[in-house]
Amino acid sequence: MFSQLLHGALPFDDDNLRQLLEKVKRGVFHIPHFVPPECQDLLRGMIEVDANKRMTIFYGQICLARSLARRKKKFIS
Repeated sequence: MFSQLLHGALPFDDDNLRQLLEKVKRGVFHIPHFVPPECQDLLRGMIEVDANKRMTIFYGQICLARSLARRKKKFIS
């Protein structure tokens, strides 16, 4: 869902079901260049294949809050 909100597409896509599942297992996906770096980091952390390295919900909330705070400062300045 987060990927769709950011750029209107699912992170994994392929017409071939086997190839799609392989991409999911390997964690191979594309993030468009216009997605802000903080959001790219958040998305990569959420989709991390290794469960030990995967971002937790708590850490994700911290990253998102920091990103929004920085953007708010830029907007107000």
